[in-house]
Amino acid sequence: MVFERFVMLKMFLAAAGTNALVIMVYSKLKPDQFNNKVKEKYRKLSDDRSLLRGTCLGAAMLGFGMNLSSACPRMVLSQLGTGMTNSEFTFFGCVFGVMFYSLFETRIRAFASVGYTPPPETRFIDEYFPNALGGQSRVDKTRLALAVGCYAVVAGLELLSPWDSTNEVDVNNTAECTLGNVFACRNWPPYIPGIIIGLINMPLLMNLNTCMGTGMSYQNAAALPFLLFNREKLIKKVPSLSYAVSHTPLNALQAWPIYFSAGAVVGAFASCTSTPISSFGTVNGLPPVEGFIGGFLMLFGSRLANGCTSGHGISGFPMLSIASFFAVPAMFTGGILGGFLLQAIMGKEEFMPSLQ
Repeated sequence: MVFERFVMLKMFLAAAGTNALVIMVYSKLKPDQFNNKVKEKYRKLSDDRSLLRGTCLGAAMLGFGMNLSSACPRMVLSQLGTGMTNSEFTFFGCVFGVMFYSLFETRIRAFASVGYTPPPETRFIDEYFPNALGGQSRVDKTRLALAVGCYAVVAGLELLSPWDSTNEVDVNNTAECTLGNVFACRNWPPYIPGIIIGLINMPLLMNLNTCMGTGMSYQNAAALPFLLFNREKLIKKVPSLSYAVSHTPLNALQAWPIYFSAGAVVGAFASCTSTPISSFGTVNGLPPVEGFIGGFLMLFGSRLANGCTSGHGISGFPMLSIASFFAVPAMFTGGILGGFLLQAIMGKEEFMPSLQ
C-alpha cells in the first residue's frame, strides 16, 4: 500500500466492481429478498457502534494489519493453501484477534458506541440522499458507475504496472504463461481472481441471501470448541464468553463461512500445484512475530468495524452501505500510512518483501 506494487488493489477493485454488477442484477431478480433480508443484515451492522470509534477506527486497524501481514483476512487462507512459510503464524494471529475481541466485547462495544450512528432508516447512500439517488433506476446507475470506475482504475494501474512485471521473485512464470493461457501461469493476473471473487457473491445471494465476509468465518471457527459444552451453563459461569458462544455454528447452514474459508485453502493448494511447475512452498513469508501481529490487528479491527475487506469493501461498498463508505477509505488510510511508517522504520529493502 505504498504504491510500489498494486497486486492487492487490482484484485480488490476488480472484485468490488464485479460485485456491484452482481448486486445490481440480484436486486432486480429478487427485489423482496434483497430489500428484506440482504439489506437488513447490513442495516443492523451499525446498530451498536459509531462511524468514528467503531467503523473507521476498526477499519484503519484492519488496513494497518493488512500492510504488516502482507495479506487480507481471506488471503491468509490462500497463503496457508500455497504453503507460504510462516503463514500459520498470521493465521493464529487472526484467530487470537477474534478471541481477544470476543472476551472483551462488552467493554469494546461500550467504547465503540459513543459518537454518531446513522438512523436505522438512512443507513444506505440512496436512503440518506433520496432526492439525488432515490429510486431503483438511480441506484442501478450508481452501481453501474461504481463498477465502471473500479474497472477503469484497474486498467490504469495495469498500464502503469503490468501484472507480469510484478510477480513475486520466487514465483516467476514460465514461457507458456500468457494472458490467453492463464492456466499455465504460476501467478495469475490479479484482476482475474478479483472478478471470480466478485462473481462468487451471486450463488451466495441466490441460496443464502447473504454476501461474502471472511471475518465471520474466523469468529465461527474460534467458537467451535463450545459445541463440547452446555452453552447456557457456560455463559452463566463465564459471562464474558457470551459473545463468543453466540457465534457457535449449530448446524451446517450456520457453518457455511467455515466451509467457504476451508474451500479457499483447498482451492489455493489446487491452484499452485496444478501448473506445469508447482509453486507450493516456494514463497517466503514474513517473520513469525510480524505475521502474528498483523493477523491480530486485521481480525480485531474487522470485528470492531463489523466487517473486513470482503464484508465492507467487496460487498458493503457496492451495497451502498454508509458504514462501508466510511470503512473503505479508513482501511486504505490505515494501510497507506502504516506502510510508509513501516518503510521508514524498517527501511525499503527490509519492507519490500511484504509490499503488495
